[in-house]
Amino acid sequence: MKPKNQPVDRKYKRRQKAIALVIVLAMVSMMTIFMLAIFSVSRTEHSSSIKYADGQTAKELGDAAVNVVMAQIWDGTSNTTANPAIWASQPGAIRRYTQAGAFIGGYKLYSSAPMQVLGDEAVMNTDIPPDEWATQKDIYADLNEPVIQPDRNGDGIPELIFPIIDPRAYIPAMAGTPMSPNVEGFWYNVGFNGVVPASTAVDVAARLPMPVQWLYILKNGSMGTMAVGGGNAGQFVPAASGEANTPSEENPIVGRIAFWTDDEACKININTAGEPTPW
Repeated sequence: MKPKNQPVDRKYKRRQKAIALVIVLAMVSMMTIFMLAIFSVSRTEHSSSIKYADGQTAKELGDAAVNVVMAQIWDGTSNTTANPAIWASQPGAIRRYTQAGAFIGGYKLYSSAPMQVLGDEAVMNTDIPPDEWATQKDIYADLNEPVIQPDRNGDGIPELIFPIIDPRAYIPAMAGTPMSPNVEGFWYNVGFNGVVPASTAVDVAARLPMPVQWLYILKNGSMGTMAVGGGNAGQFVPAASGEANTPSEENPIVGRIAFWTDDEACKININTAGEPTPW
């Protein structure tokens, strides 16, 4: 007869423990990989959400600039029977006059403070940034600041892309000379503050700045600018008075815009300009 208590194979017990350890380690590894995958997907989704939100914010700021310009054009050109006026368009502004020729107001189509000048036409004619505008990055923006890209041709010269006007289209040293590469009819004042005239057609140091003021937008949609001079230089100046139009913890600055607009009415169509037909 076999004894009741048979001896247990120790090798068999160790083999069972080893298998259990392998299974546990495999499960832990799978759970770790699964959790890392979840974190990776969550991080990707979070980044995508932030980029989408930033894109929507940029679009809203762009729409705000368009709406400001549309409001300026509407205010500058609208008339009533009781208060008729004459308006004149120019690049970047609209001016209103009485029928007798007196100045009523100027409506700027570029970001500035103030956006409307009433009664004093001299203010419209002297709206020039100070000499140190280039160092006041929180107040002024250069709309014609170039984008500098790395050298593509292998000549060691970086490529400059100007968003509005390339100053190298006019080289002062070549003005009036035979076979000049200058674009006919194009000229700029080389003595203006910030202008660096082009010495050659590939001069990477040439600059033709177009400074305008930043318009800061608060959370509630109100706007303002930064003071240019005086004791409050660099401080927020609301476009309209009132506590609701000043920055606060509940109403912070959410963005800023800078723009220049040309009213299409200031352009001349040479095909119809000579015809005796009213606009």
